[in-house]
Amino acid sequence: MKLLTLTLSILLLFIACDDTKISNISPTDKIKATNPEKLTLEDTQKGKLTIQHIIKNSGNFKNIDPKEEEILKNLIVTSETKNIKILFFFTTWCEPCEGIIPHLENLRQQFNEAITIYGISVDDFVENSDNFKQVLEAFAQQNNIQFPMIVDSNRFKFLEMLNGIEGVPLLALYDENGSYIIHYLGAAPEEMIEFDILQRLEKR
Repeated sequence: MKLLTLTLSILLLFIACDDTKISNISPTDKIKATNPEKLTLEDTQKGKLTIQHIIKNSGNFKNIDPKEEEILKNLIVTSETKNIKILFFFTTWCEPCEGIIPHLENLRQQFNEAITIYGISVDDFVENSDNFKQVLEAFAQQNNIQFPMIVDSNRFKFLEMLNGIEGVPLLALYDENGSYIIHYLGAAPEEMIEFDILQRLEKR
């Protein structure tokens, strides 16, 4: 039974929705994140999340597009609460995204104020959505989502800063100082996320 559980967990780690939907911006349309100004995002619970892209000096190679994983590592993510931030990128039609939500809720309850999870839907970034907020609200109610969601206009600017994302679900963790910890593409096992959170909390 333990072997079966481990095998299923490994398989789930590599399950993600079709990344061709998420990265559908052509290279000429991509917006390079060359401006280090901060973006402030307001969530559905009236909290504020601040995102800053730190540009590192790359010598004479300024025209090379940064890789997505490097952009995630070069973000500073802070809020009014000094705790671990988990950015959860998803779409409402992605089954693995829906499947990971109960596990995120378990982590939210387990760690309480030590972490904050932020849901960031990319539905309308991928395709036109006339009723985006209504669809998102229905999705949140259907899945009993208790963590805050980012829905304000700067969300789109943030996604453009990332030049699109590789796929969903995508989770990115940042520490209490806003520095990158780790990210997972696909339905990462709850135990793996828990371990990484505990590792960070022990370093305080």
